[in-house]
Amino acid sequence: MQKFVLLLVLLVCVCGLDIARGQENAAADQAGTAVSAVDPASTALTVNGVAITEAQISDAIAQQLAGRKNIPTEGPMLERYQQIMRPRVIDSMINVELISQAAKSENLSLTEDDIQNRLEDIVNIAMEQSGMTRDELAKDILKRQGMTIEESLAKYRENKQFLDTILLEKVAAAKYPQEITVSDDDVKKYYEENKEARYSKQEMVRASHILIKTIDEKGQPVSDEDKVAALETIKELKKKVDEPDSDFAEIARESSECPSGKRSGGDLNFFPRHNAMVEPFAKAAYDLKPGEVSDIVETQFGYHIIKCTDRQKAEVTPLEDVKDSIKNLLARNKKSSVLSNLTSELRKEAKIEYANPQDDPVVRAKIAEERKAAAQAAAESETANKAADENDE
Repeated sequence: MQKFVLLLVLLVCVCGLDIARGQENAAADQAGTAVSAVDPASTALTVNGVAITEAQISDAIAQQLAGRKNIPTEGPMLERYQQIMRPRVIDSMINVELISQAAKSENLSLTEDDIQNRLEDIVNIAMEQSGMTRDELAKDILKRQGMTIEESLAKYRENKQFLDTILLEKVAAAKYPQEITVSDDDVKKYYEENKEARYSKQEMVRASHILIKTIDEKGQPVSDEDKVAALETIKELKKKVDEPDSDFAEIARESSECPSGKRSGGDLNFFPRHNAMVEPFAKAAYDLKPGEVSDIVETQFGYHIIKCTDRQKAEVTPLEDVKDSIKNLLARNKKSSVLSNLTSELRKEAKIEYANPQDDPVVRAKIAEERKAAAQAAAESETANKAADENDE
């Protein structure tokens, strides 16, 4: 389920409003932006002539800080948080405005169908990644989040970044229809390249066992005398197992020294031929047919009696069964790449003017670089002074 949680975050952020943040903004975060008394109605910057006011920036910062814990409501620490948040918020607001302008130029708007289709995509992708049915997914969300799947999805409708992402995708589809199209050849190529890793199931065996250990609690071999006693015990258990109408699981619960005995009657579930069990155990289990019981098998842990309870044949999932999910996956990948390029392109073509030079990422990056150089020079000077003092001594 962790994958599912990560997936929901990724779907909101993969083409989100911070795509265009580069190293300049990362460096600029360290530089900070001075907060001074300004008129809330004054223009902080313009994006292709459209004004973004100080009030809009302050509201956006307040909205983001409101969702965080342990944030002071006033004083120097609050101002510091505002300084840190300001460059990022401005960067996101620029992207929002550019998306809006691009959508208007293409005569596009966000519809209810757009939102609903994306919400269904989230559910379908989560089902695909988790291997759950819709009902199973709904139950899991209810258990983990304390809400229905509908309530969980409804939160996306309140997320402006999520809605802006959908609109950005519509712009990308209008501007670059060929670049986000997935062909049948694309699907086949991906399938062939990933057939073994993703679409093939190796043979699996399900087995139960009874164990009498020949190691102590610290994992060290027991004495020769104790090992002989362990062998005699497993021989007696083998006789019980071989009796007509014997109950292997019940004998495992009563006598096995493996935790699986009491927990599940010795059941170890399905496991592959290699890299799951120690080799003597795996070989013995795979030599059995369902219902058959092995002779006594010795491993580094002790003596085992193994019963094969089921087998799954190796198989390859046909392309026909997975072509839709592959097409969706490739479409998402292509869309993500196009969205990143589109956002960068919109930024390059935009005319952005800042009322406060320190809001300009180029200026902030320069400040950060100067501070870094000054700190490095100070460190080098201190090192040189220490070396000189040592030489004087």
